[in-house]
Amino acid sequence: MVSSICGILSSAVSFTVGALISFFSTRYSYDHIMFIAFGISCVFMLLAGSLQYFQKSLLPTETGCNQKEKLGKIPLLITFKHEAFSKLLIGNLTRGFANGTTTILAAAALSIGYDEMLTSAMVSVSSLATLAACTLFAFIAKHIHPRYVILFGSLCFLTMPMLLMQDRPVLYLILYAILLFGRTLIDYAVPAALLYAVPVEIAGTYNAWRMILHNGGTMLATMLAGFIPLPVMLTVSLLCQIVSGINFCTAKVMKKQGWKTKYQ
Repeated sequence: MVSSICGILSSAVSFTVGALISFFSTRYSYDHIMFIAFGISCVFMLLAGSLQYFQKSLLPTETGCNQKEKLGKIPLLITFKHEAFSKLLIGNLTRGFANGTTTILAAAALSIGYDEMLTSAMVSVSSLATLAACTLFAFIAKHIHPRYVILFGSLCFLTMPMLLMQDRPVLYLILYAILLFGRTLIDYAVPAALLYAVPVEIAGTYNAWRMILHNGGTMLATMLAGFIPLPVMLTVSLLCQIVSGINFCTAKVMKKQGWKTKYQ
């Protein structure tokens, strides 16, 4: 619920920024606009990082000295052997690959003939999609196991190959919104589900290595994007996300029911 609320607030800000960029792009040079936008974004990101660095945990299990000593003694091999890591390894990697492809869709739009007006509008559309997904997740998180949300979000990637269409900007943005809607649901459902599947003793190490796999897949996708034809890239990414969704939904470790009892 907290993550969903944060997502709603951040997407509202992102939508406003996207709308401003779209507005100014009709009056000023796109390069000049983005130069200023990138500078402001850099400052805000550094500020956000600084604020989060000085935050303090309110959980006794994370702040106690005994707990810190206990966490420090756990071998890395224990994390790798845990079923949440081994059984979801493929899902984390393929999810990262599909996610990486979504980050280059603006460049893909330019390559098939769309202009900066559409790519600027994509920022606002992605914010609206994020807002809708966070709002939905806030309402269903207590009633539907996150693994089903992950599978549903993965099915939204079926729109990905349709993004190859040309000269239909409105339809392109609608399909892009559906795709980003699904990706956002996955982004919020995965940590929500793993909260009950991963023991707190290895949570820090586990999530670090999980994100290494995820970001490794993302990096691989962005590297291959310059060498693989766009239709092939989108199709492979779709298959990767479907594989990831099935993996997360069917893995035994994801079927624990602690999420429901804790809410109750």
